[in-house]
Amino acid sequence: MRAVTDQTHRSPRSQGDLQAMAAHASTVFVGQIAVMGFGVVDTIVAGRHSDVSLAALSIGSAVFITVYVSLMGLLQALLPVWAEMHGARRPADVGPSARQSLYVCAAASVLGMAVLLHPAPLLRWTEVPADLRPVLDEDLAVVGWSLPAALLFRAFSTLNQALGKPRLVT
Repeated sequence: MRAVTDQTHRSPRSQGDLQAMAAHASTVFVGQIAVMGFGVVDTIVAGRHSDVSLAALSIGSAVFITVYVSLMGLLQALLPVWAEMHGARRPADVGPSARQSLYVCAAASVLGMAVLLHPAPLLRWTEVPADLRPVLDEDLAVVGWSLPAALLFRAFSTLNQALGKPRLVT
């Protein structure tokens, strides 16, 4: 019996498939470069201000990213649901589901803002030095108030990715 390789069962990729993948990959690449650029600029600005500001930026970023990524997962989980509805040609089902995701976004915002606007227990538990806490409280309050907008953008991004329109996000 002759062994059959996977390549004999694969259909060759069409030029259109490669162009679609390149378009999706380029939007992800641009987004990642932008995020890295923001991080570099933040580090440069905070480092030139003071060592306390740089330390607060480091700790504050870690706290925010932990909260944001945890809550973002709730919204990212909707991508396969919406993609399935879109792929099954049921666009009428996407609208109500997208509106319901706003409730998820609101609940996630309340939870995340509670952590970011009242970080004292977390900062004590992680043994953050007392001289950094006032600066961290201010920094986390700013990003805490920005969390709802960030989560709404994530829901918008997830919806557009599910519908195959990633350039709207970029």
